[in-house]
Amino acid sequence: NDRIGAREFGDYTSPEKKIGAFDVFHPWETCETLTYGAAERPADFRNKVKYPGFWQAEKMDKMVRSLQPDIITNDRIGAREFGDYTSPEKKIGAFDVFHPWETCETLTYGAWGYCPGSRVRSLRECISLLVNVVVAGGNLLLNVGPRGDGSIEPLQIKRLKEIGNWLKKYGESIYKTRGGPIKCDVWGGTVHRDNVMYVHVCNWENDEIAIPDTGNPQIECLTATPKIRKVDGKILLSVDDNAKQAPDTIFKLTYGQNVDEIFKSCIDYSSKSSYTE
Repeated sequence: NDRIGAREFGDYTSPEKKIGAFDVFHPWETCETLTYGAAERPADFRNKVKYPGFWQAEKMDKMVRSLQPDIITNDRIGAREFGDYTSPEKKIGAFDVFHPWETCETLTYGAWGYCPGSRVRSLRECISLLVNVVVAGGNLLLNVGPRGDGSIEPLQIKRLKEIGNWLKKYGESIYKTRGGPIKCDVWGGTVHRDNVMYVHVCNWENDEIAIPDTGNPQIECLTATPKIRKVDGKILLSVDDNAKQAPDTIFKLTYGQNVDEIFKSCIDYSSKSSYTE
């Protein structure tokens, strides 16, 4: 709500009271967003202007962490300088592998809650969303709005199972990875883990995807038979036209050493281009 009513929820501004939601914290729990007290949201709050007194953010942050030292909170705590990670809503965050962030989106194109008749994202759209978040260095929170009785629409259940099945096959290219080292582009992007880099291609605008020819990797494609050639210091990756119709084409490159070490000489995160020529 834009307004948090103290008359409805009581006064949570005193750490000594420890009432309401704060009473039910357990060591294994985390909490995304906590608000209390009465406050009017500033008109330009979404622009991340710092308001030290808004929702008494500093006081609340100290109180919550005194009750649960291991709690993880996002940046919607009021003043926006608090929180362990940022949370862009309804958009994919900018490429950032130095600060934790999480895009929050909905499975449907309706509201966050149950909205009858809302169009459910296709599997292709869901996979593209997930991939484009991960290659940019982020995490994805995908919201489902249950009906009044707590049940979920059959089509939404079907889509969630489809996403799960896709992850069973290709989850190695998503889980426990980090965005980069090659910055994401209109075609998709890369992620890496130890000595392995995955190239995700969701949009075949061009016939081939170019990456730096360095480190002499072993190359395979998890989704199709790869086409590989090397030209002028670049590795050009492609697959057959029919295979390009998949939601995501995934190449797996295995190097002889850590990916960060392999690419540190040709990657420039401050540059707009993917890598230095």
